[in-house]
Amino acid sequence: MASLIAPITHGLNLVYIVTWDNILTVINWVTPSHSADNVVPEGRAGAHGKWPEFVAPGEGVSRSPCPAVNAMANHGAYALIP
Repeated sequence: MASLIAPITHGLNLVYIVTWDNILTVINWVTPSHSADNVVPEGRAGAHGKWPEFVAPGEGVSRSPCPAVNAMANHGAYALIP
């Protein structure tokens, strides 16, 4: 019985996730809360598309396997503990 229920619940979960994602996408299209040039709050790194200069990682500084996290660390968005 459990082997019959598992694929059904998996399918229902998939339908739910895809439906909810599509609903949120339509809501964001219809009611955008920020203009394209005003997503990052004023005074934060990246406000109005202005990012800090690139800073290469120093000796002994560890980096993440995620390229996006590394890019943020290299541009001063996050301070990573060595």
